[in-house]
Amino acid sequence: MRVISGTTDGTEESDDEDQSSEVSEGHDLRNDLEEALEGDFDFKGSFYYGALAPTAPNPCLNIEGLGSIGLPLGERDARAIIDVSARAPFGMGTQTVVDSKVRDTWEIEPSKVKFDNPAWTRFIQDYVIPTVWQALGVAAATVPPKCELYKLLLYQPGSHFLPHQEYAYLFSPHYGVNQSFPSTEKANGMFATAIIVLPSLYTGGEVHVSHSSTTKVLDFAAHSLLSTALLAWYTDVVHE
Repeated sequence: MRVISGTTDGTEESDDEDQSSEVSEGHDLRNDLEEALEGDFDFKGSFYYGALAPTAPNPCLNIEGLGSIGLPLGERDARAIIDVSARAPFGMGTQTVVDSKVRDTWEIEPSKVKFDNPAWTRFIQDYVIPTVWQALGVAAATVPPKCELYKLLLYQPGSHFLPHQEYAYLFSPHYGVNQSFPSTEKANGMFATAIIVLPSLYTGGEVHVSHSSTTKVLDFAAHSLLSTALLAWYTDVVHE
């Protein structure tokens, strides 16, 4: 679309004058671009984060149908949680699929989960969000990111989730070698996932995160009985 400007006497400018105006505006845009390119493009974040959260309070977990759940989580309460849980599905394009060969874990909807300790909300706002924001190198914004509870998950011995991305592609040899499926976006504007691992004695449970040619292994089993761990990564990071 070509914009025709008017002269001071109200008449229309010629095509040549229009072209001169367009070249002039292009020159200004070029200067703006050059100034932008001279900025600091040194990315100071990482594609993932993983560490113990020593200041994490006891959330006083409360599950609908069960009531208060003690921490560290014991086998008795874990079995009770499974009794009121559902098999966790995974998104495959517009479909939601349940297949334990791909994902074998249990989940509870956030509407059935409460945290009775008010300090837990402050921990999310004052520690989790700033920590993840800074670690991932998210640019400062007028409105800081928000954190929404998506699901409460329980992994039992032998549980797994094959390598996948949050809403890019899920890779599953069960559905064919090298075949990929677009998975489902969990929330509008979502750019990262944060996982809080509550105290529960376990072995194994490693999380592998991969981006480009780099793979990292997050392992907090040695501290699992009494410690809370915080993990996070961008949505395009492959993890299992």
